[in-house]
Amino acid sequence: MFPNRTPSSLKLISDNVYRITFAGENYYRGDTMNSWLTALNAFFNKRGYQYLLIPGFFEAHLLLEYITNFMTVVYTIGNFFPLPKALNIPRGSRAKSKDYWDLALLAIYQHYKKTEDEAYEPEFKKCTLEWVFGTKNEETCIKWLCSFNSWNYFVEQNFLQDFVHEDKESGGYGRPKELWTGHFENQGNMPSGAQFSEFFTNASAWILARGARIAPEVKKQLENKDLYGLARQMAG
Repeated sequence: MFPNRTPSSLKLISDNVYRITFAGENYYRGDTMNSWLTALNAFFNKRGYQYLLIPGFFEAHLLLEYITNFMTVVYTIGNFFPLPKALNIPRGSRAKSKDYWDLALLAIYQHYKKTEDEAYEPEFKKCTLEWVFGTKNEETCIKWLCSFNSWNYFVEQNFLQDFVHEDKESGGYGRPKELWTGHFENQGNMPSGAQFSEFFTNASAWILARGARIAPEVKKQLENKDLYGLARQMAG
């Protein structure tokens, strides 16, 4: 996930956010790719509920199975991703992309296709790095993406194979998968109706699959490491 770089420290700064430092520079922030708060707020708002965080809300409203399945994996390793610190907050729930990870991947995919002189997909021209991450952060984003050199390498290094289509012609990776049908054509919209089921089901499956790819690599990296010392470092 960090080509040619080794983090100097890793610290847990909240229940689901990590700060990853390189040689004294707070450069990366690890957070969830698929937010439960964004999706559940949209789900309940469509049904007339607007007080998702009131104590006892979940106990009073029985959640559908595809939502509970998502909630069990949302804070697992398959849903965490390290982004340059400046890029994480701008793509949040108040951004144009509404914090949906498939749109972030589409913008990154479009960037690589453009830089590799491949055919740009004009129907998705609105979904750019600037649109997802903000005008002020485009340079930071491009610098980060240049460290991976290509879309194929970006996918492989970040274990994102299950979030994208295969390109059978080239043997590499193609366009990202939509979290629900029609999302790429209606990029600023929240899901509705049956699209909620698609979102929660797809996100859960892809998170689990990515976690299964990451776990063996983590196990290999932790062999012969001082786990107690690592835990102390993360706790600060």
